[in-house]
Amino acid sequence: MSPSPAPIVAEVIPANPTLKGRLIIQQIELFVSTEAEIGGDCLAPERFRDVKSGSQVILRNSVGEIVAVSRLEPGRSRYALEGFPEQEEQSLRQTLDRANRGVPVFCSFDFVLQDIPQDLQIFQVEIPGAANGYQTYSRSDLEKADWQINLTIGV
Repeated sequence: MSPSPAPIVAEVIPANPTLKGRLIIQQIELFVSTEAEIGGDCLAPERFRDVKSGSQVILRNSVGEIVAVSRLEPGRSRYALEGFPEQEEQSLRQTLDRANRGVPVFCSFDFVLQDIPQDLQIFQVEIPGAANGYQTYSRSDLEKADWQINLTIGV
């Protein structure tokens, strides 16, 4: 009887992660006439005119080398008072209603950085023109956040 062949063991190599992000411009300069318009196209306020659909998103390692590049998707309006405590939201809404300006919105731009190297432990995310330089994240921070981040400017 011949010996049985050794079993073949396949090593499962995890796929490189994908980082999903959103750049939120928190500046109540943008208004829509009804809440039904929330989620529609928007442009960044003049102060951030370089932030637009197609603008680069750069991922660097801890020494500043570029490891991934992506582009901002088209801007979408988001309800600006979302996340405020209810009483504060009501007060702000009344003030804005009296000013007859409409529904305040922030403009946000989504992006996706794919194929993040497995050995990268520190990440720097940069969006030129967003005025805040770059944001730094650790791998463990991103894993805890399920590889999703929000970058906020304009506050």
